[in-house]
Amino acid sequence: MKTISKNLKTALLSLLFLSIIAISSVLLVGCGGDDIERDVTKLDGIIDTVQTTTVSDNGEITGFALVFLTEPSEFSATYNDAVIEAEVTTIEDYNNNGLIVSAYKYAFSFDSTSEESYNLSPIHVSVTVSEQQYEFDLTSDLLERIYPSLA
Repeated sequence: MKTISKNLKTALLSLLFLSIIAISSVLLVGCGGDDIERDVTKLDGIIDTVQTTTVSDNGEITGFALVFLTEPSEFSATYNDAVIEAEVTTIEDYNNNGLIVSAYKYAFSFDSTSEESYNLSPIHVSVTVSEQQYEFDLTSDLLERIYPSLA
């Protein structure tokens, strides 16, 4: 009887130990740091221009365009919690600091809104360039945030 009790106790302790290891492994994998870059200054040299489309009468914003110097491998955007599509154009003869390169323009348009209202709920962009994922809000001051020396 003692042998069965001892074997059962050993089996239960082994099972408990294996459970702890399995749960720890799952938690470590699930809690691992993501590789998403949220610091917009890291987009220096990746995004060259942020263009704003405005209605000239009242200065309201009706769209934005981002010009990338490197073609994104993945791109998604949301506006007011809805997925939106960008109109993508390849610019073959883009002038970048005196060099003629290919650039990639991602343009969005939406109903006109004031700059202040838009900045309270801007387009949220997730983009992958050169195997690095970036996330940022496309606010009206994005270019100044990427290149602080311009401000």
